[in-house]
Amino acid sequence: MSEKYAFIEAKKAQYPVVKMCAWFNVSTSGYYEWLERAPSATAERRSQLAALIRAIFDESDSTYGYRRIHAALVRQGDPCGAELVRVIMRELDLVPCQPRPWRPTTTRAGEGAEALPDLVVRNFTADSPGTKWSAISRIYQHGKGPLTWLRSSTAAPKNASDTRLLNTCVPN
Repeated sequence: MSEKYAFIEAKKAQYPVVKMCAWFNVSTSGYYEWLERAPSATAERRSQLAALIRAIFDESDSTYGYRRIHAALVRQGDPCGAELVRVIMRELDLVPCQPRPWRPTTTRAGEGAEALPDLVVRNFTADSPGTKWSAISRIYQHGKGPLTWLRSSTAAPKNASDTRLLNTCVPN
């Protein structure tokens, strides 16, 4: 009901209130009573929780989800349900973003590291089968766990249609 009244309040400059009340099948006196009514205790509590939730969310650099925010509220002495926190976060459009863990980069070799020789010299054609190999490895999630797909092939000799392929799927 209050959604209808809120819509009427938002559009009252464009349409007559009496006609909108008739369109929505609500009473005009109910609309004006709704305008003067003080917010309920529940609405006040939800607005207080919304302010606390936003403060905790901003303090965490937008990384806390509803479970952590609920735990922080309970620690502060503001008991509430986890689902209420979840609903209020959705109303406020607060979506947590989990930062990726720091991982060392391996693009530069350390001191004393030897450069690996390029034995193929970026030329993947072969004189005969079995002399040059290449491999591809990918990890796929499966119902029973991750699987690693390996595809190895020998480079084809020039003008030959025969290439040998080896496809295997190995559980991790």
